Amino acid sequence: MGPAFNRMWAASLISNLSDGVLMAAAPLLAISLTDNTVLISAIGATVMLPWLLFAIPIGAMVDRIDRRFILASANAIRANIVGGLALAIATNAITIYMLIVAGFIIGTCEVVADIKFGISYLYHHKILRRLVLTTSFIGVCYSMGTATIVLFMIEELDLPKALFGLVLTIQGIGELWCGD
Repeated sequence: MGPAFNRMWAASLISNLSDGVLMAAAPLLAISLTDNTVLISAIGATVMLPWLLFAIPIGAMVDRIDRRFILASANAIRANIVGGLALAIATNAITIYMLIVAGFIIGTCEVVADIKFGISYLYHHKILRRLVLTTSFIGVCYSMGTATIVLFMIEELDLPKALFGLVLTIQGIGELWCGD
């Protein structure tokens, strides 16, 4: 495929791996900051909320701007946000609200990263657009509900925190193996 494809593939691989690590680390970090289930579920919701709020406007923007620039910018912003979180954690300045805001920004950047392909088609089909908005809303609600699973596993089932990532890995393998 060539060097351009290899760079794009490597960037996509790293981005998806980072998203997976964030999905495992954010709930563990959240329960170390608070035991408030509403705030913990807000983290899951804020990562999905940009799909509901910004998919169509970002799709219009992506149609007008070079997609390589958009993809590079979105990933650079995500990297800076994660770096800022790492610094806040290292200096013990992290708060649950910083994590929620970071989740929202990262979620918004995720919307920007491959949206161009489907958004133009979606924009012109009213029924499909309504279906996507409805399922996005359901996804936000689902993320809010499942974000508190970490509390159940760690506090109720006494699962060691170190094994939480393993449980998510097994879940991911099961989704790959049995998914549609």
